[in-house]
Amino acid sequence: MKAGKKQVILGALVLALSVAVYLNWQFAKSGSDFTTTDSLSASGNYGDAEYVNGSGDGSSKSDEELGEKEETSAPVEKGEEYFAESRTNRQKSRDEALDKLQKSLKDTTISEEEKKSLTNSLSYMVKAVETEGKIESLIKAKGYSDCLVYINNEKADAVVKTDGLNEDTANQIKEIIIREAGVKAENITITEVK
Repeated sequence: MKAGKKQVILGALVLALSVAVYLNWQFAKSGSDFTTTDSLSASGNYGDAEYVNGSGDGSSKSDEELGEKEETSAPVEKGEEYFAESRTNRQKSRDEALDKLQKSLKDTTISEEEKKSLTNSLSYMVKAVETEGKIESLIKAKGYSDCLVYINNEKADAVVKTDGLNEDTANQIKEIIIREAGVKAENITITEVK
């Protein structure tokens, strides 16, 4: 009977994760091709909100030195490309992790302790997906056009599409993450993408 309950719970977790993955995939669909963009660095000074302007490439060119092609590209498109590509990459890595967990759980040679550990990992992954989605919705409700949240163990990274992030808005985002994910303030990094 005990093994039957575990299988039912595991099946429910796998189903919940599959639904979350499918919904995320549906909402992340975009009609444009994905292109590679510069990655944003999120190195940190823990305890302080980190303000990063993601619209530049890190070079020190002046406006006059920029080519015609760069002048005509809108920063909004770069932000949209970043969010679309990041969502796709996040989904792909989660799908791969889910496949590995499911294959490992089906392996008959692993011990009960290993199965319990894998089940806990799967449960954590499902909870993280749900929490990230909820936090992203709450941040968007504050008036931001797009955002991504990554929760990993006791740390959280939020990437927000905005034209200006000040201390008050950063604190609002931090409060949402602290309330929903239980992450300490010093372990939260907020990155701005234009």
